[in-house]
Amino acid sequence: MNEEQFKPIIRQWFEHSGFRVTDIPTDETQTPDFHITKDCEGYALELKIKGDDPDELAEDSAVLQSGQILERSIPLSPRNRLGTIIREGYGQIKTWDPQSQYFHVLWVHCTGRDAIHLRDRFRRTIFGQQGLFSTDQPDKTEAFYFRESSFWRHRNGLDGILLSLFEGSNFSLQLCVNTVSLREAAFRKSHLFDLHKNGLYDPRALERDSGVLIADCDLARDDESAILAFLREKYSLEHLQTWACTKLLFGTLTKTEGRACRKGRDGERWTAHDFPRSRKCRDRVSRTRAGDFLGDGAAGAGEELRIPAGAAGDGGGGGGGAE
Repeated sequence: MNEEQFKPIIRQWFEHSGFRVTDIPTDETQTPDFHITKDCEGYALELKIKGDDPDELAEDSAVLQSGQILERSIPLSPRNRLGTIIREGYGQIKTWDPQSQYFHVLWVHCTGRDAIHLRDRFRRTIFGQQGLFSTDQPDKTEAFYFRESSFWRHRNGLDGILLSLFEGSNFSLQLCVNTVSLREAAFRKSHLFDLHKNGLYDPRALERDSGVLIADCDLARDDESAILAFLREKYSLEHLQTWACTKLLFGTLTKTEGRACRKGRDGERWTAHDFPRSRKCRDRVSRTRAGDFLGDGAAGAGEELRIPAGAAGDGGGGGGGAE
């Protein structure tokens, strides 16, 4: 699914809830895709689609065609190339609205064979998450903005990022909230925030409900000792240390009766969104099902807003730049 195929989904998602969606004409400079309004609020929104690397797919196919077993591993950690996609998208918005008259929002759609894990990698890149361990607490946890992150880098203007993907016939959508944005308070009162309030990835809610830490300090992100010291003082911890939270997926692909069959096992015991089960976790995702629209009435986040099958497709296929 390419951007032109996906844009009708965005348009119908917002128009169904009373937003006005206007295409922004392209010119010699790169511009965002949409100007979205509701009442007196405005949003500049740019769409990015990230899928499989065609070269990697070709190499994997060659291995399978030769009759060999293919082993794959995927690191789940902040990635520079994913950060580049976000930086370029935000740059398009900033060029069109340099005075930040409107809220600035990116929509990143993840597709391909590892879309779920790609979404997780985007979230870690967006928030600069780092796994932490303290002898003062019973469970491991995560720190947001610990590493270099897209939200920290663009805290003067990037208000939120919508992450979407298809899971079978379900369409999952989640709003990542920039809690270090200078306009956080105003954004939380916006119609767009309200539309996605049941599908948030919100560090403040996770801090309250799941015990994550927030490194909202003006320190160099490569000074690990200084950030650890800040967090120890902020949360009254005597001990705090980092731990490796890279997630590897070990997949075995074999060719059976002319088709590629995949068996996988998860090589990690902890993920960016798998917080302690004994605590309430606010990692909620809005889900919609492909099909026809329901009857009249606006739909909010978490409701069964149905996207026309012709526009939504089956969720397969790649798109966007290769990482």
